[in-house]
Amino acid sequence: MKKLLTLLLVIVSIPLSLTANADKKRVWIVYKEGARGVAEAAISQARGEVHYDMRQRNAIVATLPEAAIRSLSQQSRIEYVETDVKR
Repeated sequence: MKKLLTLLLVIVSIPLSLTANADKKRVWIVYKEGARGVAEAAISQARGEVHYDMRQRNAIVATLPEAAIRSLSQQSRIEYVETDVKR
């Protein structure tokens, strides 16, 4: 009985975990000079995952939820946010 209950919990949690990741995208975040902290704070607050940190280009590549991407792209100290195409 305990094994059956565990199996049911695993089966139920799989779609939930897929849904949680479905609204996330990997993006380039290019920020204006001196605005690195704005980008870092937004990534941290959204519990995003940083993949590359390119200080010399004022850019970070990260995976973020769609809502965080929209919010970040509207900030005046962010140059632009664009999808990181799969290579």
